[in-house]
Amino acid sequence: MDVEIKPEPPPDEREAIEVALRRLIGHGTLPAAYASAWRKAGLRDALEPYAAARPRKSFGATRA
Repeated sequence: MDVEIKPEPPPDEREAIEVALRRLIGHGTLPAAYASAWRKAGLRDALEPYAAARPRKSFGATRA
């Protein structure tokens, strides 16, 4: 299996991650958590641009 993991983990952790991925893929069906509405909503949020708020007109604090 050829995977890219960032940041690069130590060799023993990389091996554990690859074993877990092989097990996950080997079953043919994903656990229910991977098909949940919560996960899909989180993925959609992660793919949206980060510009949710309008930029400030001035930088720094203002006092009333």
